[in-house]
Amino acid sequence: MKVTPGKWNGKDAYFSICRDISDRERAELMLKMEKDKLQNYLNIAGVIIFAVDRDQTVISINRKGCRMFGLPESELLGKKWYDLGFSEEFSFQGRKAFPKIMAGDTNVMEYSESSIVTGAGDVRIIAWHTVVLKDDEGVITGMLCSGEDVTEFRNTEEALKSSEETYRVVFNGSLDGITIHEKENYKMLDINDRGCEMAGYSREEVLGRTAEDIKQGKALYSLEKIMWLIDTASENGFANAEWQGKRKNGELFWTEVMARSAMIGGKERIIVTIHDLTERKNAEKALMEVEAMRKKEIHHRIKNNLQIICSLLDLCSMEFDDSSVVQAFMESRSRVMSMSLIHEELYQSTDMESINFADYIQKLSAELISSYSLDKDIELELRVEDIFLSMDTAIPLGIIINELVTNSLKHAFEGMSGKICIDLKHGDENKFILFVSDNGVGFPEGIDYKKSTSLGLQLLKTLVDQIGGTIDMDRNCGTAFTIIFNEKNRI
Repeated sequence: MKVTPGKWNGKDAYFSICRDISDRERAELMLKMEKDKLQNYLNIAGVIIFAVDRDQTVISINRKGCRMFGLPESELLGKKWYDLGFSEEFSFQGRKAFPKIMAGDTNVMEYSESSIVTGAGDVRIIAWHTVVLKDDEGVITGMLCSGEDVTEFRNTEEALKSSEETYRVVFNGSLDGITIHEKENYKMLDINDRGCEMAGYSREEVLGRTAEDIKQGKALYSLEKIMWLIDTASENGFANAEWQGKRKNGELFWTEVMARSAMIGGKERIIVTIHDLTERKNAEKALMEVEAMRKKEIHHRIKNNLQIICSLLDLCSMEFDDSSVVQAFMESRSRVMSMSLIHEELYQSTDMESINFADYIQKLSAELISSYSLDKDIELELRVEDIFLSMDTAIPLGIIINELVTNSLKHAFEGMSGKICIDLKHGDENKFILFVSDNGVGFPEGIDYKKSTSLGLQLLKTLVDQIGGTIDMDRNCGTAFTIIFNEKNRI
């Protein structure tokens, strides 16, 4: 309201003009509120914010800036920005660039980092972002600067860089190959120098290799093996195996592969360690060859010694006229001979751990018939499957067959011709069935073979027990023995 004195119809009067300024008052209030709100935003911001005019004088600064520079707002306003505590180098570069910024070159010092000395005397690293300020006509009036304290971030970055360098030295210095894979798609993320050397590929050739690349044969192992290794390690935390790897040039070599699941960067990764077993395998092969030669020599010497014993028994038997004594020598000789044949078969076998029992039975039975049936026409029928038995089973089983065939040759035919059958076959549940029969006069009815005091029958029962077997006899047509046993060490 504006009131002015004057005259109205010759009389003194006051003239008043009233104007509604509610909108203006509201606008001014809103402007003040916005300014207060802006200042509150600036004060609670976690970064330094200050503005300078064209003379590089600080005209505004927030609370964070005051705390960082260690002075109250009243002392900071009016100072030149480069006197706030910046390094000499940064202050020099900033003053040099400022005229270009005021001239409109906004790319100058848009982002930069500098160290400052705080009011507490600490040195902090600040990342600065700058923008120009313009009036309503678009004329540049100054510059607004915001600075974020990145000291911890840069220190962590340096530590990570140092850690990365240490990791890379250890990673590439390993004597074993190391690869790192994604669980999904089995993609290779990293490989060390030793891994490249073992595989024959460069890092560039294998990094990023996916399951499809592996499937095409461009890998140390097949896709099936890699899938098993990574899936098992992911499921159980660990997996290992001994595999033959294939180098880029096609060469095969033995490796020990170990995989472990680990969290790297918040994601599951599979770390695979590959150990070259070439030297160990070569050493093992050499040792096996030496061991094979040693075993071969042992079996050869045992066979020779047993044959010497057979010859000695032959010589001793010639000193006696008593037929029963001579017979005893012959029986002992045949038992020793059955063991000698075992060692001869082992000597000729490839692994020297087991023998083809079919070949052994043929040689043993032929030797026995040659020794005992000089005055008899004995037919031998063999129905023996190809069964490989260890020495622990073959020796007692050989003596068992020796006793049964010898017993038939001695007692079943009494000067007449006849037939002896030997049948060896697989049974149920990893068992074997030995059937030895003759068509002779038959086992005497009054004798219980299980309780007999005869050395041969007592030896027969003991040996059957030794191989964990059972024995049964049938007198219906000649004499037939059935022995069922289990070979635990069968190949």
